[in-house]
Amino acid sequence: FGVDIFFVISGYIITQILRRDLVKPLSLFLLDFYARRIRRILPTALLIIVVITLASHILLGPITGADTARDGIFASLFIANIHFNKLAIDYFASGLPQPILQHFWSLSIEEQFYLVWPLLFFVLARWKFGAKIVAVCITVGSFVFALNQISTDAATTYFSTFSRIWELGVGALLAFSNVTRPNQKFSALGLISLIIYSSTLHSSQDFLGFPALLVIALTVLAVITSEGNRFLQSKVMVWIGDSSFVLYLIHRPIVTG
Repeated sequence: FGVDIFFVISGYIITQILRRDLVKPLSLFLLDFYARRIRRILPTALLIIVVITLASHILLGPITGADTARDGIFASLFIANIHFNKLAIDYFASGLPQPILQHFWSLSIEEQFYLVWPLLFFVLARWKFGAKIVAVCITVGSFVFALNQISTDAATTYFSTFSRIWELGVGALLAFSNVTRPNQKFSALGLISLIIYSSTLHSSQDFLGFPALLVIALTVLAVITSEGNRFLQSKVMVWIGDSSFVLYLIHRPIVTG
């Protein structure tokens, strides 16, 4: 369930950046945004895809290597979630081998969202509450879509961009709200509750429904109250935060290996 937390935080941070850069002209606004995304994501992601593909071919044989190479193409184009959705792979299928690059689905969803959101944000921000209203509509619409899809096609709902956008939308709305309530006790309570609740949930696509709301709410609480939190500002947590992108991309090959 770390992915769901990541989506909220990502939506929050990126929307804050977009709001800060709104004074720039459109061309510079988009150029700066995508240049930062490319520098942060593309070199590391491509390197890991290549290394994993070569390693799977050497260690697991040419058949698995070819499959991984195919998955790597979709992952490098940030449409891995669409690819795995078409293959109807059950992310939680017990006892079945899962693609080594399957975890790139979440990165694909994030980048698909940010392919559209900056331009949409820039245009709508010219109208009072325009961006906020659209963010609310996207968030609510995506959540309703997720609830509907779970009952009809739970397996592929997990990978669907449309059933995940609401989590990024919550983060965007949090950025719009400008709400910060620094509080050590509530910050600790939010983090501890988030860890405990997440650990009690079973890996199931049904999580995308109402059970996800509590995880998202606890994440929002943690973000709102986090300013001045000594634990989150410790050197270890700062290092984890700075390294989180790389750690996420390499965790699955290490675990499955």
